[in-house]
Amino acid sequence: MDPIEERNAAIVQRLVRAFDDGSVPMIVLEVLSPHVTVEPFLGHATGASIAVEADLTYRLDTNGLVVELWQHALAGFGRP
Repeated sequence: MDPIEERNAAIVQRLVRAFDDGSVPMIVLEVLSPHVTVEPFLGHATGASIAVEADLTYRLDTNGLVVELWQHALAGFGRP
């Protein structure tokens, strides 16, 4: 893996860990571009918590900042 790929993988791993442990607000300014485009995920926030499996896709710029983030719920979400 080349150095840029290694850097990008480490950034994404940090962001994924932050989503898992709730520390996203602490690293947002470090890894997200101020011009990031985020695909909305399941509509508006209601304050309720749910668990869902999803695929996340990130695109980083040449500075290693996340400039695009796509979130896709896996098949079967919302079905009993």
